[in-house]
Amino acid sequence: MPVVSDQKLVIERVYQAPPRVVFDAWMKPELRKQWFTPKPGLVSCTECVIDARVGGEYEITLDVGEGKQAVLRGKFLDIEEGKKIVFTSKACVEPADAEPSTCTVEFKQIAEGTHMTFTQVGFYSEETKRDQREGWNGCFDELKKLY
Repeated sequence: MPVVSDQKLVIERVYQAPPRVVFDAWMKPELRKQWFTPKPGLVSCTECVIDARVGGEYEITLDVGEGKQAVLRGKFLDIEEGKKIVFTSKACVEPADAEPSTCTVEFKQIAEGTHMTFTQVGFYSEETKRDQREGWNGCFDELKKLY
């Protein structure tokens, strides 16, 4: 399935913690499980496996209610400790022939703590982009509760 090439999602947030702390919240499974919920109160992260190295893979399992689960998988393309993470992302609910999207998370030290810029490209529909925006914002709201 072709990717809608002109689609780009950018979300910026500020967290009151050093970049290394926010970076670790992405890369350490025990921390990621605490905030990775696209719909707080309705969806929870039940499993999180992360092989935190370039070429390493991750798998996140979400309980989406009514006995159903959603699984997100991807591979790390680039990692700069405390500064940047680049990874692919594909949900089990996407069409089998859909290409994974590519996400970049950048962490920058500012007076208040960390300015995080999240960029995702490679959506196969406008609806997917809209759903991803909603889901990531839910996750980032939960991350804000930690930092």
